Amino acid sequence: MKVYVVFTVARQIEGEYVFVKADRAFPTQQAAEELMHVLKAQYTKDGKAIPVAMNTEHGEVVCFCEIGAAEVELEKENDGNNNE
Repeated sequence: MKVYVVFTVARQIEGEYVFVKADRAFPTQQAAEELMHVLKAQYTKDGKAIPVAMNTEHGEVVCFCEIGAAEVELEKENDGNNNE
């Protein structure tokens, strides 16, 4: 089964850190794209990236964020009965 994972990639403005966060996964591409549009609106203004403060294990960092989605094959768990 394929799922569509929406993710955020954040690049620190003054530094070297890059953060990747899986936001949510959906069974349809359309649902993933809807969330992508919502998140992109939070991270841009007039089509340009805006600085976003993020809390990390290293403290607060200011980043530019990009949103993307990837099609991923979801593995079924094997219940041990070999009845696939």
